[in-house]
Amino acid sequence: MSEYHDHVATYKKIYITLMILTAATVLVAEVLGAKAGVAFGVFVGLAIAVVKASLVALYFMHLKYEVKSTFTLVAIPMALLLLLMFALMPDIAGVV
Repeated sequence: MSEYHDHVATYKKIYITLMILTAATVLVAEVLGAKAGVAFGVFVGLAIAVVKASLVALYFMHLKYEVKSTFTLVAIPMALLLLLMFALMPDIAGVV
């Protein structure tokens, strides 16, 4: 199998994973969000969104194949973004 076909297979797997995660987000919002509470639904939805954004950044933006210093330049703001999201979680849950 050529290198091209390996990449296409990887992209198809990532695409299917993104579709499954999107369906999971909708299920969490519709089913679990109503039963377990809005804060839990928002938390799980944001966690799934972080996983999806990471997959897109790593594979479709080719950050997985970059040097480690470039990955570090992306990882630090992502960590700060996660910290900000969790710090603002009480405000988000209080508004909704």
